[in-house]
Amino acid sequence: MKQIIYMFLFLFLLSGFSLAADVPDMFPFPTESYRLPNGMEVVLIKYGSDGTVIDMLVVDTGTRYEKKPDEIEYTHLMEHLMFRGSKNYTVEDVNKIYTKYGVYDQGFTASDFTCYYRIFPKDAMEDLTKIMADRLENLSFTEDEYKAETGAVLGEYQGHYQTPWSRLHQKLYQIAFTVHPYRDVPEHLEVLKKMPENQEAVMNFYRNYYKPNNCRLIITGDFDTAKTKEIIEKYYGTLKASNVKPDIEQEPLQTGEITGEVKYDGKTSPYLLIAYKIPGYDVNNREIPSIDLIKELYFTDSSPLYKRLVYDEKLVYYISFPGYYFCKDPSLFTTTMKLKKEEDMEKVKEIFFEEIDKIRKNLCTDEELDRIREKNRYDILTGMDSLEKTGFTFMNYYFLSGDPDGVNKYFKHYFSITPEDIKNTAGKYFIEKNRTVVTLYGKEEQKNEE
Repeated sequence: MKQIIYMFLFLFLLSGFSLAADVPDMFPFPTESYRLPNGMEVVLIKYGSDGTVIDMLVVDTGTRYEKKPDEIEYTHLMEHLMFRGSKNYTVEDVNKIYTKYGVYDQGFTASDFTCYYRIFPKDAMEDLTKIMADRLENLSFTEDEYKAETGAVLGEYQGHYQTPWSRLHQKLYQIAFTVHPYRDVPEHLEVLKKMPENQEAVMNFYRNYYKPNNCRLIITGDFDTAKTKEIIEKYYGTLKASNVKPDIEQEPLQTGEITGEVKYDGKTSPYLLIAYKIPGYDVNNREIPSIDLIKELYFTDSSPLYKRLVYDEKLVYYISFPGYYFCKDPSLFTTTMKLKKEEDMEKVKEIFFEEIDKIRKNLCTDEELDRIREKNRYDILTGMDSLEKTGFTFMNYYFLSGDPDGVNKYFKHYFSITPEDIKNTAGKYFIEKNRTVVTLYGKEEQKNEE
């Protein structure tokens, strides 16, 4: 399979990418997409020849769908509950089937979606499809099991979200959003403590959103296409659609810099977080790949910003640059810095804003853009060297774009971005009125300690 990828890369290099029309498809594997009568979207991707398959069920529900403050972490809790039993399959039944086939089973939730994925031999396709279809229609658990999962969600919050890093980002999402469900609320912990009492409300959330017309099924690997379609139609095709459409209140445009401060009740170095509001993902918006390229040009460990703050001025221990940042709705491009001394806070801000000003005013070169694009293209193509990586590469672009050809459409724009596009996009979004700044300090007597 690597030989196929390298051959594709070689042809790509020969073709050049100065014009979007000249860019061949980035996703090199045969893909078929269709929609079931109940609204479920299905994508079949042929990959490999060893009889192994990954199925990914993507449910369009995440923080974006939670009504604050009442429905805090309902998505997270539902992810846990989906690994409990259903009407026709107890946990013990599922474990026996998974053990029989050697199934790898995982799930995770994000701002806009929840994903469940399994890796298995193709002979397990029908049994595993029965299990997941039953979970979507007939999720079932005892009151004690429900309370156990609410306790797990609460425990994760208390264990992970009380660190200085998490407190900083909590504050960011409390002040950067005022009405959109991406926002966090100060009463987060108190709401979680009451979650054991909200079983019926959580199940209503499940009945509204865990429906076929709110799901995307991606199957990647070595499978029989005709047989797989029959299985999908037999079990997923009979599920009933939901008429519930989420009413997501959109955030008004930010009109000025927002600031916040966290006083951490413990020993910690000071932190500085600076975020810029960026647009929601749109595969046809050239600003999206422009922001990706801004990140690669100016927000890395080899960037002038990093060099000045970490090596030259020695004011900062480290800088965490943005990783995942695009969402369906406008979201945040966030840089987090751990400072050495509290008294350096204003100096660090000054240097950071000076570097941002350079991005807005100066043009990068075509050579710089070409170097980054060539590297990223190579990384993506050679990175699709496993079943899991190939499935997730496709899913990441497909989910946000809602288009099975989302990978290819995105990169046709990506390879046509110019230095002027970079400058214009930076000038539009990386500005003071679009900025949120959060600082964090420890206890007074410990502020200057590592």
